[in-house]
Amino acid sequence: MRKGGWYWADGLIDASAQHPQLIIDMATLTGAAKTALGNDYHALFSFDDTLAGRLLSSAAQENEPFWRLPLAEFHRNQLPSNFAELNNTGSAAYPAGASTAAGFLSHFVENYREGWLHIDCSATYRKAPVEQWAAGATGLGVRTIANLLTA
Repeated sequence: MRKGGWYWADGLIDASAQHPQLIIDMATLTGAAKTALGNDYHALFSFDDTLAGRLLSSAAQENEPFWRLPLAEFHRNQLPSNFAELNNTGSAAYPAGASTAAGFLSHFVENYREGWLHIDCSATYRKAPVEQWAAGATGLGVRTIANLLTA
């Protein structure tokens, strides 16, 4: 995750300070989601089962591939540090890198248990063309988010 997680943390703190009903963040903080799901799916993380279900329903309606990966309270505690309250780098002791990264981000969302979605969007870009995508940006997820917000 390295320093990018701290930049994302600042944005989540600022967004939370506005007290919105919904926060959606999309980032590729680690390669772990891509390792788990390959290049064709976005990974979804949320403590809010209802909201996650709504997003997955929107994705199905738009025929965009999203897959929910685990995110539990214990993932929030898998970044211990000897020097700070929280570490931004995982370790071999806690190998669930994508879930641990989402757990890290949850520390910066005021009401992380409701109204927050983290999407690891590694499927939005292709280095080389494949059967269904040209090289470059795919736009994958845009229709799903629009559907979710307008439903």
